[in-house]
Amino acid sequence: MLRTFIGMCGLIVLSFFLRVLPAYATEETAQEQMLRTTRQALETLQSYTAQSLHDALTEGGKGLYCISLQNEEDYARGHIPGAVRLEMDYANPQGALRTLPRDKTIVVTGPDGQSSCQMTVFLRQLGYDARALLLGMAGWNRGAARSATYDQDAMLPVTNATTPLTLGEIPISRPSGLDDSAFILQRTRNYALQGRKASLTQAEARAMQDEALVVSMQTPEDYAYGHIAGAASLPAAAFIQGSPDLLRLPRDKKIIVACYIGHYSNIGAMVLNQLGYEAYSLDGGLNGWNKAGLAKPSTLLQTRPSFPVAKGNTPGSMPTVHTP
Repeated sequence: MLRTFIGMCGLIVLSFFLRVLPAYATEETAQEQMLRTTRQALETLQSYTAQSLHDALTEGGKGLYCISLQNEEDYARGHIPGAVRLEMDYANPQGALRTLPRDKTIVVTGPDGQSSCQMTVFLRQLGYDARALLLGMAGWNRGAARSATYDQDAMLPVTNATTPLTLGEIPISRPSGLDDSAFILQRTRNYALQGRKASLTQAEARAMQDEALVVSMQTPEDYAYGHIAGAASLPAAAFIQGSPDLLRLPRDKKIIVACYIGHYSNIGAMVLNQLGYEAYSLDGGLNGWNKAGLAKPSTLLQTRPSFPVAKGNTPGSMPTVHTP
């Protein structure tokens, strides 16, 4: 009788673990949650060129809400008509986030498009429909912009020799216990509280190279043509697809992320920082490092529009053209 009772208890305990353990084993870890939210944010990522945003605004800008990341002085000097200046503290962003409508497309503008891309991925991770203005004010009206990012060419070393990317094991991670928005806010706050700058100038990156891993987000074909000397290939597709390789980078090194003109590298650096690395974007990308490394010049940088700007501390408005 006692033996039967013990046997029944054993079966009950075994049944319990058979039900619970599979669920626990398949529960999403914090690292997997980070990759998934990033993939969801980037797989449908869209952006505006100066021309496409100008066309949308002159048609009335229905469904758009433009924000500017310019500082107060630059904003007063000239900003995109209708853009509301926004100061975002990534360590305490709730106040700024409450001003953003959920039912409109948030168009993120800034001095040169680089900080705009960082902000855009953050907003998209939180569920906003956000899109960056490529090149920012430098693309909207070069004369009104105070950024010279895209006029620089440091002529630093480039090569077509491959540098292998050394990957380690995926570290152990537990479930975060948070919903996606709370999780992204927590990860971004942890990064922001470190007080590090988001990007490096060419000179700063050059000085850091010996102690850092440099990764290039170029396509494999463009990487094969030319890239920063010593940079390993980690294509933008790895970020868009939420590749597990993002979890396998060395954690004992700083990471410098480079792309073509500094847009995607700001997205990449933001994601890596949220994953717990110490990552920086390279200002101006390969275009600012050495244009000779580019397989082809950026078409974005070939145009020099001079669209209207609003001045002063109020958003102003865009002259509209109503089509019949």
